Amino acid sequence: MTPPSEQPSIIYEFEDSDSGEDRLVELQRGGSSLRRGIGVERESSRSSPDTELPYLPIPGQGGVYRDDCGDDIPVFFCRNCGNPVYVGSTCQMVSCERCWPSGLKPEVIEKACKMDGFRRRIYASHHGNKNVDFNHVIASLPSFRVDSDQPVERFLLLIKSILEDNFNVKGFLAVYHPWRIKQEYRKDQYEHDGEPGRGDMTWKDVLGRSDWMRFVEHSPHFHLFFPLERKTFDYSCVPAIEKQTGVVLKRVTKGDSEVSVKNFEDLVHQLTYAYSHTGEDGGLVQRMKGWLHETNPPGDMEEKALAAFCEAAPKLLGQKFANVASSSCGEEVPAEGNGETSAGSNYSTVVKSVGHEIPEVERVEWSASSNTGFREGVDHDWDAPVEVSTTGGKVESAEGEVCGGELVSISRAEQYLDREEWCESAMYVDGLRTAYKEWKRLSEDRPNHDGVQPPPSEGEDSP
Repeated sequence: MTPPSEQPSIIYEFEDSDSGEDRLVELQRGGSSLRRGIGVERESSRSSPDTELPYLPIPGQGGVYRDDCGDDIPVFFCRNCGNPVYVGSTCQMVSCERCWPSGLKPEVIEKACKMDGFRRRIYASHHGNKNVDFNHVIASLPSFRVDSDQPVERFLLLIKSILEDNFNVKGFLAVYHPWRIKQEYRKDQYEHDGEPGRGDMTWKDVLGRSDWMRFVEHSPHFHLFFPLERKTFDYSCVPAIEKQTGVVLKRVTKGDSEVSVKNFEDLVHQLTYAYSHTGEDGGLVQRMKGWLHETNPPGDMEEKALAAFCEAAPKLLGQKFANVASSSCGEEVPAEGNGETSAGSNYSTVVKSVGHEIPEVERVEWSASSNTGFREGVDHDWDAPVEVSTTGGKVESAEGEVCGGELVSISRAEQYLDREEWCESAMYVDGLRTAYKEWKRLSEDRPNHDGVQPPPSEGEDSP
């Protein structure tokens, strides 16, 4: 069977939505006579197009990946008082029924940043003389059938040809959705094909349920994201594309607005939605095509993307994330002149893991550039101090103060513990020594496990 990348044309079959009859269509890739994404009817083919777009599970439906998911491990410490912070470990596998939201986080952040880099590249190519917007388009052809064991790749070749030839799209991200919520249950966050449904369920209500299949139907489609010069996506040709190829293109907009994606934060929100229920086959079924694949994400957008993801996750994933980059140590230290407590206390904060079900149990997760883990969050006011369990000798002081120090990765602890002056001033240095030994042991036992990082490279900031 010829690999998709080497096919000179795309031959596929689908059921015509108007006549109900099967149509066999060929769309030539780059041929001058069949340019602009127009397919040509065929009466027969030597092949048998009988492979459909796949039925795949959504994230969180593959079972628990590791027995130690949720075990308390040291991940952060305060660079001021030395207090170590333990969080529930997470495998970051999208198939894990507990850890799948943390597996989506790096995907959303990376793709959002690459998309912004791609937008800048297009903007620079026009010498800053044209506005460039993000676009979100849904492409669907549920009855698509090909003679190939790679139907997803074949469909994306079809989409790539249509976008390039009709709209001059140089690259895009495609996220595969095998399912839609049934109309009787559906009230989607982002309407699909103009049909919001007759129910009140969004994907947040479906995710994490063991009986999720009862609420959905197989209706394969792709969410496409790409930047493009403003007002160059001409939808007047969409009906002709549908008539010739069967592919339905719908640009996602909100209400009566003509704006597809308002800004970078909105892009992160829409990517979070798209990734929440993508097909999962040992990993998320997603593809980057064209220029996007080779675009490097600008480093100055990662923190902004992380903050936007933390804002989107509760609404779209049913999960709260705490952004450690904007967090600080909330431990109590003695107020000046009160209750002397010597350095070396063995106190440590333990952040407990919780259950898996949504919405019966609310889940809250720490979030950092490379470390995430669950923490207790039932009936939790996100703006209030988090209640945590403790071990060791907590500081007793009638008029204590909150430390407020910066939380940093425990992989950097040795840099601090080697400084005698810092150890004399850090109240919880003994607890940090114990935690750091545990982290080193864990890093040897499970080097690829989230929350257990390699030591910092040379040149990182010193204490």
